[in-house]
Order: sequence, then C-alpha cells, then structure tokens
Amino acid sequence: MDKSFKVASRYTHWRERTVDATTTLQLLGSLGEFLGALAVLATLGYLVVQTNQNTKMLRSTSYNSWVDSRRGALNMLADHAQDYAKIYTQPNRSLQDLDPAERLLHAALFTHRMNYHEQTYLNYLDGTVDAQILAHMDRQVIFLFGMNRLNQESWDSLKSRIYDPRFVAYVEQNIRPKFDSETAKQARP
Repeated sequence: MDKSFKVASRYTHWRERTVDATTTLQLLGSLGEFLGALAVLATLGYLVVQTNQNTKMLRSTSYNSWVDSRRGALNMLADHAQDYAKIYTQPNRSLQDLDPAERLLHAALFTHRMNYHEQTYLNYLDGTVDAQILAHMDRQVIFLFGMNRLNQESWDSLKSRIYDPRFVAYVEQNIRPKFDSETAKQARP
C-alpha cells in the first residue's frame, strides 16, 4: 500500500468526522436559538399577564381612594349640616357677607367638594373612572355652582391657585357655561 494513499485515506476519514461534528454543532446552535426564542415569548407572555394584573390593581386602588374621598365629604357635610344650612339657605350672599367662621366652613366644604371633583376628572383622564361617573359629578357641580354666588366667587378666587390647569380648563369649557340657576335646578341629583 502506498504511503500517500494512507494519508489521503486518513484525511478523508477525518474530514467526514469534522463535517459530522460541525453539522452537530450547527444543529445544537439552531436548537439553542429556537429555545431562546421560546423563552423570550414565554417571558413576554408573563409580562403581559403581570401588566394586566397591575393595571387592574391600580384601577381598584384608585377607585377605592375615590370612594374614600366621597365618604369624607359626606361625613364632613353630616358633621356640620346645620352650619351649612345657615350659609347656603340665603342665595344672594357673597363671601364678604360671611363672618370668619362661616367663611372658613364654606371654604372647607367648597374646597373639599371641588378637590373630589378634580380627582374624579383626573381619574377619568387616567381611565380609572368612566364617562358616566364624570357626567354625574358634572351635574352635582353645576348644581353646587348654581346654588348661590358663594360657590362661583370661591371658584373664581381659588381656581388658578390650587387646582390642576387641566381641571380648570375642563370646568371653564364644560361646566361654567351651565352655571345659570335654571340648569342647576334641572341638574340637581
């Protein structure tokens, strides 16, 4: 047997093994890429589920906070019902007509009520409150503003100092035009 034939034979045998090993490595690499892609898809699916759950929890928490605020306004009103009746049963009174204690009480109720409506509006913008609840709140604010001059004067003096500019713009464009007393009587909840 020729020496050159033995070398060629060995080389051919080694090359076949090399091709098999290279092919095997390529297949393993492709399998790894496929498994990696599946892992990425599984991770994305998990993140979608978690995001949905977190969104639901955030909406629930926001709504509960909104309900607690409403409860606080009702408790405040119940605690001082006689004092509020004294202030609000005289429709033509202005802020200057109130004594300091009445002015403080009126400011507390008005500010609390408008803060509650502002929070409702901001929750609406965030998608945690639907349009039906916002419309109900609008009717209550229209009634509140139509009751007497006190509320309108309070709004005019406080709107630019303590309320969110988006809320102020909303009130001025959507609620303020409906301040007349006839609309307020019809919108009473």
